[in-house]
Amino acid sequence: MNDETMAESTESSGERRSLQLRRLIRKAREAGTPVGVDVKRNLPRFRYGSSLEITTNPGVPGQTTTAKFHNVSSGGAAFWSRKPMTPMKQLFIRCFDEDGPSEWFPVVVRHCTRGIMGFLVGVEFQSD
Repeated sequence: MNDETMAESTESSGERRSLQLRRLIRKAREAGTPVGVDVKRNLPRFRYGSSLEITTNPGVPGQTTTAKFHNVSSGGAAFWSRKPMTPMKQLFIRCFDEDGPSEWFPVVVRHCTRGIMGFLVGVEFQSD
């Protein structure tokens, strides 16, 4: 693969990821329940209980774990995990719908709090 082909491949992957992220946010708005306004956040959040997959390296098959979304906004998401996550750690998440798995979305962990359902992990979506 030459540099030009690689740039086109990366761009199309980035475009697909952006489209799929917008679709995730739209689905959360349509199917989810709005969460009350929070003075800490500027973006509206929507409760959305869809499944997702988490990894630190999407290039290594089998090194993933599953979780359940708690809420989604256009800036990030929160999900329930069985394992604690370290703040500031880079992760990749992907969701599943009728079309199968999405592209991997790069995220950064912003907080992790122990709760009744495991660990509530808040992540911020990262752009490429």
